[in-house]
Amino acid sequence: MNLWGVENTYADGRYRVFAEYANTNANSLPWEPKPMFPGYVNGVYAQGYTNGGRWLGASQGSGSQMSSLGWMDAANMQMAKLHFGRIGSSLGVYAPAIELPHGRMWGVSAQQTWLWKGMSFTPELAYIRFSQSAALAGNQRHSLRAGMAVAVGL
Repeated sequence: MNLWGVENTYADGRYRVFAEYANTNANSLPWEPKPMFPGYVNGVYAQGYTNGGRWLGASQGSGSQMSSLGWMDAANMQMAKLHFGRIGSSLGVYAPAIELPHGRMWGVSAQQTWLWKGMSFTPELAYIRFSQSAALAGNQRHSLRAGMAVAVGL
């Protein structure tokens, strides 16, 4: 399995741009002589490399090839990301008996952090579209997610 990335900063570090590529297939390096196969699952651990159904390794799970492009403004605490690629088995969680959304996918996300009275508030909005899905959740191939992270120092 492999993860590759590049990053560059501008304006004395205020702006950061990055690109990443992850491949969660074993023997996935271009010079590997052995055939590629999905990582994180095998005949010994039928539940895969998970805890409570959540992937312990890469969140895109077994047999995936994903790329991400991103931009961050450190001074204003803003970030935007674009993700695209192919999900081999499932994104985020794994249930061997259920076919979860997988296949080609793309997604976008944006977040903004505000500081107030020693706390940070970070709302995030994200959208993901999958090319394939089973009958689970009404053949759901689209996901729109809104969330808020709150951090409080102790």
